[in-house]
Amino acid sequence: MPESVKRWSALSVRTVFLVLFALFLAAFSQSCGVRTCTEEFFAMDTFMVITVYGDDETVELVKEKIGKYDAMFSVSSVTGELARLNETGYLEDPSPELLEMLDCAKTLWERTGGLYDVTAYPLSKLWNEAIKTGVLPEEEQIKEAVGEVGFDKITFCEDYVSLGEAAGIDLGSIVKGYAGREAAKVITESGNAVGAVLNLGGNIVTVGKKPDAEKFRIAITDPFEIGKTIGYLETEEATFSTCGTYNRCVTVDGKTYHHIISTGTGYPCESGLVSVTVIAQDGMWADALSTSLMLLGEDGALEYYENYGGFEAVFVREDGTVFTTDGLESVFVRAQQ
Repeated sequence: MPESVKRWSALSVRTVFLVLFALFLAAFSQSCGVRTCTEEFFAMDTFMVITVYGDDETVELVKEKIGKYDAMFSVSSVTGELARLNETGYLEDPSPELLEMLDCAKTLWERTGGLYDVTAYPLSKLWNEAIKTGVLPEEEQIKEAVGEVGFDKITFCEDYVSLGEAAGIDLGSIVKGYAGREAAKVITESGNAVGAVLNLGGNIVTVGKKPDAEKFRIAITDPFEIGKTIGYLETEEATFSTCGTYNRCVTVDGKTYHHIISTGTGYPCESGLVSVTVIAQDGMWADALSTSLMLLGEDGALEYYENYGGFEAVFVREDGTVFTTDGLESVFVRAQQ
């Protein structure tokens, strides 16, 4: 990654985010008489933009749904379900939502040989603090945190969740996708919108149809030059989840450290990839898979694709070259260089 990719402040990230989304909305400006309702807000530690081709009430229902999951499952929440679990190490009568995410996380932990692990909470805390302050964690802190990680340390069922010897759970790599999927259901069930686009900070969900009946056009950010794109995809209903090393990172003594942590080393992963965008019907799986494939690296990601399928993906290597899974070779339109 070029050294010019420095730590981004919340304001600069927000500015880039809004500029990109403004360009994105321009791609489907023909409303054909259907009202377009757009709202920006902050949730799950990121800026979100909801555009509904319908009414304001549907927007509020979507915000309410996302806000519910933010309160329940964000690590920054102090009273939510996840906060109570991390505080005490034990939770009775877990919600169906938590159990579904844990079940997905367990499957990916098994399939990735432990690389994808939502119990990496102590490591994510260390590196999130480093990104905020510019001060790297001590080697001893990292070793201690690695010892507190491991999905095999926890147990869960309909009656309880127990962390065992794990220090905590961080659902940041899965909960936005889950929330987007459930928000899409709200829009469909409301009956007051012909379609919608939800931009949930790295997760884009398209619902229904555009008012002009054209396909949605989704641009993928260039990880080396924020504000530009590497290309776009035209699609109908789907979820797009991007995991990249270019956002939430810090440069110390000429070396850049990002937020995607290897549980084996305790340090940011060096998989040879800088961006992975997963396209799938289920937002929860798309979100978790984008992180999983980033951790696996090119060979592991393609092997996973061959073995399990159920998604398509666009990858960017460290040298800037772009490649896709088989199902997108004739669909992904590369940007003009």
